[in-house]
Amino acid sequence: MNTKLNYAFVFKTLLHLGFQLLLTGVTMNRVNASLNETTMNKFNKWILWFLLANIGLIFLIPMQSYIPIFVRFCLFCVFSILNGIFISYIFRKRNVSSETVKKGVFETLAIFALMMFVGAVLLQAGIPIEPVLYLTLMFSITMFFVLIYILFFKVDNETRRIIRLLMILLMMLYIMINTYFNLDNRFKNDLVTSTFEYYTNVISIFRNLVLSED
Repeated sequence: MNTKLNYAFVFKTLLHLGFQLLLTGVTMNRVNASLNETTMNKFNKWILWFLLANIGLIFLIPMQSYIPIFVRFCLFCVFSILNGIFISYIFRKRNVSSETVKKGVFETLAIFALMMFVGAVLLQAGIPIEPVLYLTLMFSITMFFVLIYILFFKVDNETRRIIRLLMILLMMLYIMINTYFNLDNRFKNDLVTSTFEYYTNVISIFRNLVLSED
């Protein structure tokens, strides 16, 4: 394993991740400052289109073989901005305080750093990641059906909180796995895909942490 090369790639990934998260954060601040009852009502009419656009981008951004990297980078930027708008809308609708958001940011960063460290230790120790990967995939499939269930059936707030905590645990596992893959060069130096994997993990953890405190 070329350790220098792999750590250099992870460093580039983290720089790109910082840029995309900054883009989301700036968007959140600007949208939050402009949200009022009128704009909230307008946004309600467009929420479905925002979700569909996000789903479409989730499929397009990792398509390394079919889309040039610059186009994928631009799509990623759009995705980050849309997430900033969507999260601002959700937080305003739930009346989330700025203190809760700040707490969520620090907790998310701490979780991210911890799971990156665990992933790096596993690789350096020569421990295979495949068993964890298979269990995580099974966990993902289970959570998918759980989310489908709560989409159509009403559940109490405590159950929703437990589901959010389980989603945080799932994303923590993915951060560990993605760190292992990045250091092991399994993304083949695809900076957009490696960053996108981290980004979706981080945003999911942040959103679920904040809403679980609500």
